[in-house]
Amino acid sequence: MKSVNTVFLLGYLGADPVSNQTKSGFSVSNFSIACDESYKSEKGDLVEKVEWINCSAFGKVADVTNKYLKKGDRVHIRGKIKTDVAEKDGEKKYYTKVKIEELLMLGGKKNGSGDTSQTEENIPAAVNDDLPF
Repeated sequence: MKSVNTVFLLGYLGADPVSNQTKSGFSVSNFSIACDESYKSEKGDLVEKVEWINCSAFGKVADVTNKYLKKGDRVHIRGKIKTDVAEKDGEKKYYTKVKIEELLMLGGKKNGSGDTSQTEENIPAAVNDDLPF
């Protein structure tokens, strides 16, 4: 039986995306999103919790992310869990993130009027990129 590594996230950017390029000139965008949840404790109190999830976009998705997204923008992401390993002073550290395969931009946080539009320019709503790896 095959395994499945697919994740869907809906949340808000915690900071502006950080733009980078690989040695071969491939665009990369890194950012984190806040996904909140609420539940009732055993005592019946409402508990609210925020999970911060690190995300990376590549290629066309990274280009769009770097151009149009900013802190507070709401996004829907489809991607895969990826774990990177870095070694420093003989100690391995593991970093888990979501490698974005598809991104849907949903605008900024709602203001008092309920308007979630970012700007009047033509912003692509969804971006899908066939990654080379």
